[in-house]
Amino acid sequence: MKQICMFLITLALLTSCGVDQKKYDAQVAKVDSLTKVNAEIQHELEGYKYSPAKVLADIKQNYEKQQYSQIKTNLDLLQKYHPESPEYESAKSIYTQSVKAQEAARKKAEAEAAKAEKERIAKIAPVKRIMEKYDCSEDVAKMILRKKVQIGMTTEQCRAAWGRPDDINRSVGSYGTHEQWVYGSTYLYFEDGVMTSFQD
Repeated sequence: MKQICMFLITLALLTSCGVDQKKYDAQVAKVDSLTKVNAEIQHELEGYKYSPAKVLADIKQNYEKQQYSQIKTNLDLLQKYHPESPEYESAKSIYTQSVKAQEAARKKAEAEAAKAEKERIAKIAPVKRIMEKYDCSEDVAKMILRKKVQIGMTTEQCRAAWGRPDDINRSVGSYGTHEQWVYGSTYLYFEDGVMTSFQD
């Protein structure tokens, strides 16, 4: 770099002193040549920072850790600085394997997601059927599936959850219909077909 600067200064001086065009062109060609050599040297020096063996070792480690994007970065370094090295050929092979591994992982993830969705749909299907049959919310449908009852459920919904009661005591008046359903020692109380309380 110092040599190039010196030549540029020299050229400036020669130009200001009235040197002929041929000599000037020769000096410019020399500077261009030195600039090119300097660039090649810089490239080679940068290449020494990236030892092929070390970069390949990093690539192998990246592959083991499934850090696939880093493999491509390191492969690019080998291609830039050591394209003729055997390490570059090995690295290309590992990169190809990593692309296949990524594709396999993507397909596996998609298959697992599809399976999970299928299981979710299968799991929710009975709930949906109950929701449609008894015109209820998802929470109530899940209660029925778990054989549980709660205040606010209809007589139909309670029968679906607990089955037919041992006995039904009904009273009808101007205030409406009141029912007491007996399940062993547990009593459910309904007003106009809706559970209002229980006793156990």
